[in-house]
Amino acid sequence: MSIRVGFSSDPEEIPGLAHFLEHMLFLGTQKYPKEAEYSDWLAARGGNSNAYTDFEETNYFFSVAQDALEGTLDRFSQFFIAPLFTPNATDREMHAVGSEHAKNLQSDNWRMNQLDRNQSNPLHPFHKFGTGNVTTLSTTPASLGLNVRDQLLQFHETYYSANIMKLVILGRESLDELSSWVEMYFSQVRNHNASIPTFNGTHPLLPEHLQEQLFVVPIKDDFKLNLVFPLGKSMWPYYRSKPVDVVSYVLGHEGKGSLAAYLKQEGWITTLDAGIYSQGTDYSFMGVVMVLTEQGTGKVDEIMSSFLQFVELMKNSSLEEYYVELKKTRDLNFKFHEKVEPFDVVSDLSTALQIFPPKDVMTGSRLVWEWNETLIAEVLFKLKVENMRMVLVSKNFSANANLNEPIYGTEFFKLKINETQIETWHRVNDASSLALPQLNPYLPTDFNLKVLVSKNFSANANLNEPIYGTEFFKLKINETQIETWHRVNDASSLALPQLNPYLPTDFNLKTSTFNLTTPVQLVNVPSGKVWHQLDTSFERPTANWLVRIYTPHRNTPENLMMMTLFVDLFTNSILQDFYPAQLAGLVYDLKSFSSGLTFSLQGYQEKQTTFLQTYFQRLKNFPNTNWTENYFDNSKEEVLRELRNFFKGQPYSQVLSNTYALLIENTWRTQDYLDVIDDVTLEKTLEFFGKFLDSLYIEVLVHGNLLREDALQGWDVINSELSAKPMNHALIKRDRTVILPKGYNFVFKDVLSNIQDENSCTMKYFQVEQCDLVCQVKSELISEMIYQPVFSQLRTQEQLGYIVTAGPMTLKNVEGVRLLVQSNTYDALYLDQRIDLFLETTWKEFLGNLTQADFDEYVSALKLKKEEKPKNLIDLTTEYWFIIQNRLTWNYIEKEVEALMTVKLKDVVDFSHSIFGPSSKKLSVQMYAQKFSENSTKFQPGEIQLENFTHLQDYLPMYPPFRTIFPKLPCDCNHEISTNFPSSNSQTDSQALSNSEDKQSTVAVETVYDGELHEISRFENSSNFIQIVAASIVVLCTSLVAIVIYRRSLNKAKGPEWVQLENHNE
Repeated sequence: MSIRVGFSSDPEEIPGLAHFLEHMLFLGTQKYPKEAEYSDWLAARGGNSNAYTDFEETNYFFSVAQDALEGTLDRFSQFFIAPLFTPNATDREMHAVGSEHAKNLQSDNWRMNQLDRNQSNPLHPFHKFGTGNVTTLSTTPASLGLNVRDQLLQFHETYYSANIMKLVILGRESLDELSSWVEMYFSQVRNHNASIPTFNGTHPLLPEHLQEQLFVVPIKDDFKLNLVFPLGKSMWPYYRSKPVDVVSYVLGHEGKGSLAAYLKQEGWITTLDAGIYSQGTDYSFMGVVMVLTEQGTGKVDEIMSSFLQFVELMKNSSLEEYYVELKKTRDLNFKFHEKVEPFDVVSDLSTALQIFPPKDVMTGSRLVWEWNETLIAEVLFKLKVENMRMVLVSKNFSANANLNEPIYGTEFFKLKINETQIETWHRVNDASSLALPQLNPYLPTDFNLKVLVSKNFSANANLNEPIYGTEFFKLKINETQIETWHRVNDASSLALPQLNPYLPTDFNLKTSTFNLTTPVQLVNVPSGKVWHQLDTSFERPTANWLVRIYTPHRNTPENLMMMTLFVDLFTNSILQDFYPAQLAGLVYDLKSFSSGLTFSLQGYQEKQTTFLQTYFQRLKNFPNTNWTENYFDNSKEEVLRELRNFFKGQPYSQVLSNTYALLIENTWRTQDYLDVIDDVTLEKTLEFFGKFLDSLYIEVLVHGNLLREDALQGWDVINSELSAKPMNHALIKRDRTVILPKGYNFVFKDVLSNIQDENSCTMKYFQVEQCDLVCQVKSELISEMIYQPVFSQLRTQEQLGYIVTAGPMTLKNVEGVRLLVQSNTYDALYLDQRIDLFLETTWKEFLGNLTQADFDEYVSALKLKKEEKPKNLIDLTTEYWFIIQNRLTWNYIEKEVEALMTVKLKDVVDFSHSIFGPSSKKLSVQMYAQKFSENSTKFQPGEIQLENFTHLQDYLPMYPPFRTIFPKLPCDCNHEISTNFPSSNSQTDSQALSNSEDKQSTVAVETVYDGELHEISRFENSSNFIQIVAASIVVLCTSLVAIVIYRRSLNKAKGPEWVQLENHNE
């Protein structure tokens, strides 16, 4: 549901009211007064929901199991008919909005957005603060004698009117049935004949806001240059010609001869993007955003000079051929558009209904229909300094920042752009090598000069045009002049622009005599494996390639940094050459991971083999390329900034990163990379990669509109171009997860380095097991069931913070459940305690009150989620790749569903007790805001302090990297681990051990016989020698029996109890 009202209509006295109202609609209606009714209903039926408040629109959307659509529409419709806005919920949810705002205080995107608004026309609603906080929603209104709940009711009454609402419903039912539900449930939505808000002819940016520079101090260590040009009117009415899209297509091009290519070659920028910067009913801004290198921060004059020269080049050239190219690309993309999530479809279409006429709702934002040279000229005319706001972002401006944006506290200063500076920009840099990108298939053929215009001709002007009196004279072009034009200048370097070699022409779907429903392995050789499936089920002439390249090099921070920098250098080096491939719908990506490289290619299949050959040839030869230190230093600088900026990101991101580093071997922290990056040089990186590609093991999945022979040809191309020796498969290192012992409460605490961030965060991780399918689906069920109670209690009721979540956390095939809370009000220790109390009270109460019917709903929802078919080819390819990389069977989903249907309510209740009870295997990771730093050294009774990131991995065993391949191994999710875990806090450690159910460590002696796991004996460490000998005899006898059975089976076919070991790593 899209309502054509947003925060632009907030009362001046209550900024954030529209956003606050959006929150409140989820908290009960007259027909369904229970606060969590809507959320609980969705959670039990595999559904989810969300909403957003924009400048001129508020949008609500959900997705749910098919058979629950009607019931959800009933509840959803009440948002717009009779919401409650109870006083109690109003007071509480106000703080949730405040927490949401606090979460964004350290985000440069939010800070820049509000600075744009702050430095705009105060008479236009563009200047408003849309999120709201406790001050704007409570303190200030109270001081003015305003009742916020009354204001909410009035806002809803005024603007939530049927005539400015657009509804989209997507379901499998017939249109007649869906229409009948709309009439049944939404006919009570009242029509107040609300007017779409207008802004009295004012504009967000007035002349005094233009020809101006803002110098902004960011939170993160970033260098940016933003150029903003108001276009004087909204571009929505011109959606059929999309003049801004055409201009941006050329201006933001990254191919040879482009502005971006030139600036990158000079070493001044890393990225350039162009397009609509912001847009509303009566305004639109075009923006050009450049990420600068450190060198580029001192070359702003040269960058501006290059930009202005390129704009002038565009003004003096025809862009029609680029329009044709853009139109063709958009047509192809739309025709073969992959399916997306229904969640996104309904939200996007409801917004489109507000902008486009019904016949163009599906296509209005995607296609281009008309060439409009006049509009394009108007846009280009606006790209001038006199109509520009320039924003420079760098921490280097902090010394001169004398202004503060009041909401986020962003520091900045501003200066007018004077005529001297403009003159400098027009002459400081010779960018004569700039040219329009090589997309235009035509050059002009008529070189006759039609008109020459200059005041220098006044002395010879002997004619007058009679209407306007224009003075002129004319001459014939003689042969001498023509001859001069043919020889006066050597332009031998000119050439027709290169046509795009990757544009597809073959859109036929291929067929084969083999009708395979899953990929098959075509190749299994020492150098690697290839899986392939011809799949045209989505009726798209596309195919996907996923390639994983393993190397024997050690996983160290320095090696991973060199891999990262190499990939960055290589990607930038080929961007110009392969940009036409991107425009033609071929999407490629190269990334490094702990054991090598991953490469992906997706898009129209016709030119993929050609692409692969060129790409991998360039990759192999790249270490031998003569690269200057300048290119390397720019890449290194960008990576270094990203690493440093990690510590200025959200605390929950740092908590998750710390958790991975604590539990997964060879998972390095950001600080580990920072410690070594200074020692990484261009010479070392190229030398490393020269050896890196010598010995490889490659796994490839080819899926889509390609035949078996196409896949084999591609495999041959990759192998021949890389021309590496086969790597010993045994050298492949698989990351593993620590086995946490039961009954232990491990705690890791740290303090945020960003002193400005007032948020703290706690995550409690409960390890389940790497176990059988029944155990796995029980864990998944609990993860599904626990989210809504956690959210309802800790966020809605207790208002601990805006970010409150719970759900599954699977680490390298090891199941787990996590509960996470981030708060700007409370410290991490308090959040940890509230999570514990929730598990002890609210969660137990939830399980105690859970009826069989409720439980069946959760089971059905999880079953539906598992059985949901992939929406498009890439989703299915990704699923196949997951199966291959995790060594699962192709029908693993069916097996999981079978296991799920055997689970009983009592099983889940008992299983929950084993996960969260006294014998739980848990880790608490806590990040403290600086204001609570003193609590980061305090530990509670029973907690085991983790001093460093290797503490767990140094003393505890690891799970295997894959789920067991051996049959009939039952799950023993309560098995005990012998450990003598050290801790710096000896008192805490002894308390933990004394409080644990494992007061004495035990050892289990187990053996496998006839495919079954049997516990032979269990004895304490203090047991006498006789027990040990007895157990050893049993082991020996069992082993002898197993040998006899094995010898007798040698001449028989391999049975289900016998598992072939394919290599030394099994």
